[in-house]
Amino acid sequence: MQSLEETRSTQTAEALDEDGDVIGLAIYGGQRQEISGEYLTKAHADIGNLAATITLTGLPDLSPSGDIYVIELGTRVSNTSFKTGSFRAISIAGITG
Repeated sequence: MQSLEETRSTQTAEALDEDGDVIGLAIYGGQRQEISGEYLTKAHADIGNLAATITLTGLPDLSPSGDIYVIELGTRVSNTSFKTGSFRAISIAGITG
């Protein structure tokens, strides 16, 4: 793993008064977690098949409360025969497949 980034968010709604000032805030919806990363491999196998077997373990505070769905997978090949894989995944609290 070369890099890993994780963000969590929820949806919000603001209540405004007649002057446009915020007088209330509602936080709702499941917590959305977005995970993205880049990894390096010297394998010549298809990076998509390799990505399907990667397990992220031992990373503090990364455990979602729903299933993780990979929504984007990329490959970059260099002249040194290393392949770089990149991925984006989402998890929404309580949503499981």
